[in-house]
Amino acid sequence: DIERVMHDYITKFSLLNPLLEEKQAQLENEIFVLQTIFSLEEELKWIDQCKSQIDILTSKNSNFPPKNLFEITNINKKFIEIERLVINTHKPNIEKLIKQPKNLM
Repeated sequence: DIERVMHDYITKFSLLNPLLEEKQAQLENEIFVLQTIFSLEEELKWIDQCKSQIDILTSKNSNFPPKNLFEITNINKKFIEIERLVINTHKPNIEKLIKQPKNLM
């Protein structure tokens, strides 16, 4: 009788296995999508921060337009640094994130 009960449990468990594997795949896919969305939102936040820094540099309260060569050089260095960061770091990340959802289709 114990062998029959054990056999029944093993049979029921083996019937659950495909369902569990399907649910695991579904959850892993959801995690991937949510991570992609989160990463893209973080990149967009960073871009907004860069834009706000540029706005601060060019606001009426700053030394913009520059009044001398020293101010011009400083502002130019800041713009170059922001541009370098965007191009070297965040643009490839955004392009990668944009391509990921296409791979799911």
